Amino acid sequence: KIREIEHLEATLKSKPLLLLDDILSEFDESNRKLILELIPRYQTIMTSTEEDLLDHALVPESLLIRV
Repeated sequence: KIREIEHLEATLKSKPLLLLDDILSEFDESNRKLILELIPRYQTIMTSTEEDLLDHALVPESLLIRV
């Protein structure tokens, strides 16, 4: 996904919208951290069934919507 978004960014000369559906539950802690460090660079919509996996310190400007 990182390479895809970098390719789109270079090709389109703009930042694409990053959509991540329940991605945090699929990875270990170190890979979750990599993802959470990446998403502030892009307009991102992310879903998760486990709020405790989201490190709010890494994405302080995020809007959290609980459903």
